[in-house]
Amino acid sequence: MPKLSLPNASFVKEREAIPVAQESPSSAATLSPHAIKVILLATWELLRNPSAEDMLRQMLVESTGPALDAALFSTAAATPERSAGLLNGIPPLTSTGNLTNDLIMLLAQIAVVSGNGQIAVVAAPDKAVGINLLPRELPYPVLTSASLPPGTLIAIALNGVVSAVEGAPKVEASTQAVVHMETVPATNIGGGAVAPLRSLYQTDTVRLKLAWGIDWALRDSRATAWTQGT
Repeated sequence: MPKLSLPNASFVKEREAIPVAQESPSSAATLSPHAIKVILLATWELLRNPSAEDMLRQMLVESTGPALDAALFSTAAATPERSAGLLNGIPPLTSTGNLTNDLIMLLAQIAVVSGNGQIAVVAAPDKAVGINLLPRELPYPVLTSASLPPGTLIAIALNGVVSAVEGAPKVEASTQAVVHMETVPATNIGGGAVAPLRSLYQTDTVRLKLAWGIDWALRDSRATAWTQGT
């Protein structure tokens, strides 16, 4: 996706030549195929309850929210598994010590990118409550993320962020597999002896696997501003 530093259009007199915009091919925000994935196991006896599978599927889907927030609103650099957090390389602004003044400071910081109000505010739960109690309603969406440390506020110019989402999270069930029973599994399970392993067929167990393709990138580093300790 092109970044936000494209040349500006200009007025041209009638019958005169129109300028051709030129931009470096390297000046782009790149999206890559990344995905959130997790596996949950349940015994066949448990799943004989008609509502059990629906409940477990819902648990898997709900687990993606905190995982996505933790990666999206982080300062972490990109890895082979996921893109850089939206705050990567962007130092936090010093809090003024006042919620309203901090909001003004953050919104002014991204105004050069946000244009006519394409803005969202993301807040830790304590600050989201504080914003909702202000005398006047904020004219922008206020989103709450429990993954943010207390006192954290983020302002985002939405036109400065690009993302790709592969529909809804996909959940598949299977009883024909061998699973490495580790939160941090071996990278090459089939290449050698790893333990502990579980045969789903032999233990009469069902595997529920969630996979959700999603990626994001900043089109302009000025599209986000944040502060802590508000």
